[in-house]
Amino acid sequence: MDLWPVAAVILGFQLVAFSWRIAREIEMWKEGEPIWFPLADWLMLVSWATLVIGVFIIPVVIEFERWAKLAFGTSLVFMVGYPFALLGHYSLFRKTGRPRIVPYAPIEERAIVVAFLAAGVIYCILSAVLSS
Repeated sequence: MDLWPVAAVILGFQLVAFSWRIAREIEMWKEGEPIWFPLADWLMLVSWATLVIGVFIIPVVIEFERWAKLAFGTSLVFMVGYPFALLGHYSLFRKTGRPRIVPYAPIEERAIVVAFLAAGVIYCILSAVLSS
C-alpha cells in the first residue's frame, strides 16, 4: 500500500515524541516531583492507535484502501493537536505562567484535546460523505 512508508515514518516520529515525554516523567519521578500521563499524551496514543490499526492492520485484513486513507488523515489531525495540547498542559498559553497548584489537566489542555478529537470526528464524517 502506498501509505505504508509515509505512515511508518510518522509512526516513528510519534514514538520518538512519546519516548521523550516518558523520559521527562521518569526524570520528574527521580526528583521526587509528581508524575502523570497528561491528556496530550493520550491524544498522541489515540493518533498512534488510529494509524496502526487503521493503516496497517485493518487494510491487511479486509483490503480496504479507502479505510486506510481515512484513518491516516484522522491520525494526522490528532497528531497535529498534540503539541498544542502539550503547550496547554504546561499552561504556556497564559501570560502569567503555570499556576502554583498544578491540576492534572489545565483547562487549556482539556479544551485543545476536545477540539482536536472533535476535528478528527468531523474529518472522518466529511471524508466519508465527500468521497462517496
